[in-house]
Amino acid sequence: MAIYGTDSHVWLRTPALDLSTATEATVTFQQWVDMDEFDNLDRGTVRVLQAGTFSEIEVLETNITGLDPTGWMEFSASLPAAALGQAVVLEFGFVSDGDAIFDQSGWSIDELIVTTPAR
Repeated sequence: MAIYGTDSHVWLRTPALDLSTATEATVTFQQWVDMDEFDNLDRGTVRVLQAGTFSEIEVLETNITGLDPTGWMEFSASLPAAALGQAVVLEFGFVSDGDAIFDQSGWSIDELIVTTPAR
């Protein structure tokens, strides 16, 4: 099992998602969360960014954390109205503190899907 390093600050971004004709949209993904959850110093964040400029539109979740998972968990959130009508990028950011005592396997993301209503 690999562990994440201390003082990590990393991110993963999706390719641009075209929401130019969407009237609403929802992001859903499976996550495996195994990180030091004490004082929320190691945590994941999900942000919606404008494609191209990577300007922040909204933060969907700022405090994804958990220790010793028993399985994959689903995350689901509506994308903000400000994201509709344009291309956006989802960013998954991870930060950790400098304490190596509780470093775990980290945050894994799988089966990401963005849905919009049928037209």
